[in-house]
Formats: sequence, C-alpha cells, structure tokens
Amino acid sequence: METSNAGYAAAGATIHDMGQDFHEGWLQYIIRHAPEKVWGMNADGSVDPIKVSPGGDFKNMDALVFDARHSLLPRAYRKSPDMGGHAWR
Repeated sequence: METSNAGYAAAGATIHDMGQDFHEGWLQYIIRHAPEKVWGMNADGSVDPIKVSPGGDFKNMDALVFDARHSLLPRAYRKSPDMGGHAWR
C-alpha cells in the first residue's frame, strides 16, 4: 500500500480491484467519535433498530429527520442549510 499526500492509504489495484470504498464512512466516524449521537447505541456497541412506519418509532422519514435535527445537532447549527455539517468536523 502507498500513502498519498493527505496521509491516507492509497489502494493498489490488486487489493481493491472492484473499486471498493476502504476509508471510514461518515456513520462509522460518528460512532467512533460521538457514540452518544447515535440513536439506539448500547454500551456493548450493539445498536437497536429504528423503525420508520405508522406503528414504529417514527411515522415517516420527515419525522425522523426533524427529530434528529432537533435532538442531535447543537442548537447553533439546527437552522444551518448544510444540516450542521461543520458541527461534525
């Protein structure tokens, strides 16, 4: 493996020949750096499912996003058009 100028490991064609993503994704980043911001995260690292349905935790995706915006983001970022993206950096 090589290292790029940014310090990230660069994949060789033989290792990731199908173009797989091998860097940590945004969800894993939040789980690692701010587990308290992950709904349903248990102390043992397991996560309880969140159900989006008329009888579930949220009636629809709009309700889920509204609740996430108002319960997970700091107040200063809640009305930000980028959903508080800079709050995670």
